[in-house]
Amino acid sequence: MKPLQICELETLLYFSICSNLLLLPVRSMIIYASTLAYVVDGNPGKSTSAVATNSIFRGVLACISSQVSESILDRRGNGAFYTGWAILLALGQAALVLVSLKGKGWREKAIEREEQKDERQRLRREERLRVVTEGR
Repeated sequence: MKPLQICELETLLYFSICSNLLLLPVRSMIIYASTLAYVVDGNPGKSTSAVATNSIFRGVLACISSQVSESILDRRGNGAFYTGWAILLALGQAALVLVSLKGKGWREKAIEREEQKDERQRLRREERLRVVTEGR
């Protein structure tokens, strides 16, 4: 038996597969937790609906990916399959960076729009009430 050498190609291959099998779920959990927190924070007063919508999209995408993964593995192999997942996760993490950079501004604009909408509704109610009271 020869001693285990880290630099052997076969050892590196197994190490990269095992490390990705550990890191892919961790990255997925980070993306999910961050996205869920942003969805709840970005939808004040509608957090239950936002969480439910997020969960249904997550469930549907998990169902689709579980159904197509076997055929992708058969046709393209492990390398292409896990490379595709790594690209998808990298895109998800890039989106998180974008949200962390621009999210505050987006949130402030959304709050401003909500306040303007509430003000318009209040003015309409007051106008309707004025019309009704003048008509009596």
